[in-house]
Amino acid sequence: MAWHRLMFAVGAISVFAVIVRFIYRGYQQRRFYRNLLARRHNLDGIFYLDLWPIGPPSVILTRPELCDQPAIIKCAVRHPVADDTLTPVVGHGGIANSNGPLWKKSHTTLLPAFSWANIRSLASLMAEECMPFRNLLDKLSETGEVFSLEDVAAKLVFDIIFRIIFNFPLKAQTDGSQDLDDLRELMAFAESQSDPAVMLNPFARLKIWWRRKRIYKQLDISMTRKIRERFVALPQDESISSRRSAQSILDLMLREHLPTPSEASKERPNARNLSEVDEAVILSNIKNLLVGGHGTTTDTICFSFMLLSEAPAVVETMLQEHRDIQGPTLTAS
Repeated sequence: MAWHRLMFAVGAISVFAVIVRFIYRGYQQRRFYRNLLARRHNLDGIFYLDLWPIGPPSVILTRPELCDQPAIIKCAVRHPVADDTLTPVVGHGGIANSNGPLWKKSHTTLLPAFSWANIRSLASLMAEECMPFRNLLDKLSETGEVFSLEDVAAKLVFDIIFRIIFNFPLKAQTDGSQDLDDLRELMAFAESQSDPAVMLNPFARLKIWWRRKRIYKQLDISMTRKIRERFVALPQDESISSRRSAQSILDLMLREHLPTPSEASKERPNARNLSEVDEAVILSNIKNLLVGGHGTTTDTICFSFMLLSEAPAVVETMLQEHRDIQGPTLTAS
């Protein structure tokens, strides 16, 4: 009985050694919870993991229908780990790491951008950005050069998301992008927080902290400049008269901060300037979108190519459908 009381006092700390062993080998954390812990201990769908004093307690959900509960049916507050992981990359106040009124404000601002009507209108834009991706894959397939599909797909996704946000092409696939390099480096730093080699090495943590601080500032300066330039140009754009006519996600976020017609008629150009707080929230939401779409979509593209490489019959069926509907060549379609 005394032994059981002692085990209850230290929570599930005995599991930590197993976590370190598997995650250190590159085993994905979510797969660890689902495949190892849940199956080993016969935990069905939901269980509580207490790693005190090493880490924060967590409720682990492993079934999709249960995941809907805190995310859709009744939105729960963000776990502190989400803020600890995302804030060094995207800053404070973004939709992925905020709660309460601030989250609702970001949600209301971004909601029109994710409507089905708006998403359908972006199909041609996505197709246009996919052309450099297609040309590069054609070239690499001809030369037989070994390459990282993740790096190539990341540039494609970044080009698409960047253009949807700012409404002008970045051309990361053809010209490269310092913004993309900075963002990926910040994400790598965030992921390294769970690496025991970094967690237990103060010199490694100090080196990452110093490098991250410089990269974070560099990315913020670049993104803030784009926000301010668009905020100045937006009042002169007569086509942006409503939310429906907004040309980008950034336009949607900036419109509510523009002077009203009465303020503009009184020649009060500074009537509703973009405050530092509003600018920081907009900047954080932009980086949230870039990070959120970047990782998940890039992984999905890579996984799709991997699956299709093992199913040539499925690939041929897809190609035949394209030929039947769109024509035998790209020019014809």
